[in-house]
Amino acid sequence: MPAQSPLASGTVYGLRVAASKSTNWGQGAETGVGAWVLVSLQGLNVVDQNLNIILRNAQVLQRFTGYYRPEDMDIDPIAAEDGVLRACWANTGRKSHNDSSVVEDSGVESEIMCITENPPSVNDPTPLTGTIPTVERFITGGEERAMYDNVAFQPHTRNLVVLEDGPVQSVTSNNPPMTELRGNDLWMCLPDGKDDDALTDGCVRFASVRDTSAEPTGFIFFGSGEEALVSIQHRSVNDALGAGNHGALIKISGFKVRSHDHDFDDDDHDWK
Repeated sequence: MPAQSPLASGTVYGLRVAASKSTNWGQGAETGVGAWVLVSLQGLNVVDQNLNIILRNAQVLQRFTGYYRPEDMDIDPIAAEDGVLRACWANTGRKSHNDSSVVEDSGVESEIMCITENPPSVNDPTPLTGTIPTVERFITGGEERAMYDNVAFQPHTRNLVVLEDGPVQSVTSNNPPMTELRGNDLWMCLPDGKDDDALTDGCVRFASVRDTSAEPTGFIFFGSGEEALVSIQHRSVNDALGAGNHGALIKISGFKVRSHDHDFDDDDHDWK
């Protein structure tokens, strides 16, 4: 029954990435220390006729931090073991054209962002929700890695799997009109090491979808971290593999589990 759902009641907060006592927040402030702000139900079109909060309208009115097409999110299992909530999500972007296109809104790079809930500080000893959110950019996008969609942490490690959800065709030229097929890839990204940034220490492509009419989605690891399932969806009736508009559920085996502690840098280690 919907009324028995844990989401049937509660309180909704919006994220402002800026110090709690600062007014320097709003669009463009995407990374750094932030604060959770109670969503106000006062305002034009903030709630619908069923008293559901219209978050898009609330975001504009209260100037919560916005991101471009955010999609899947997963919780960092290693941070959770230490009692810290850290989660990473994908801002998918839009890559229907390549970087040389004159279409301004069609070459927006994707990115992976991570948010960590930190304890109260001297400057903010009593945050509204009991923790202080901090957002960091973890993976940047580009021509090779585009339109990040799904993410999944590998159990027992801090490795993050990232799936692409790019278009079937990418426009490479407007004059004359030219397009090319583009497949979607699956990437495994290392955690950040001891360097002075918050970015992954590197990503490797471990699988590609040959059928350019399809995309990978729903990636999930088994508890061991050595096997995973991934769905292949949106396949064309006349795709190259003759699938006839049928999706597929694929099992991938052979992942290695190597733990990464907090101050560990893979570049410093000589793997045997």
